Amino acid sequence: QVTVPAGRFEAIRLELFGTYDDTNNAAMAMRSPPGALTVNVWYAAQTKRMIKMTAQNRRGTYDMVVELESYRLQ
Repeated sequence: QVTVPAGRFEAIRLELFGTYDDTNNAAMAMRSPPGALTVNVWYAAQTKRMIKMTAQNRRGTYDMVVELESYRLQ
């Protein structure tokens, strides 16, 4: 179960590992040199979408969290 601003949901978590290289983007390269990245994505069938995502480089210099605030099924 995952709790986000939109509520509490049964979810599955996907854990992704990879690398990134922002050397072609000068602004990004200054903040986060190339390296390894871990991304976690939680998907809830009830909402039919991703409800949470976290990303962190393994150097600990970049963190990001995205959470679902509201949703409406159509």
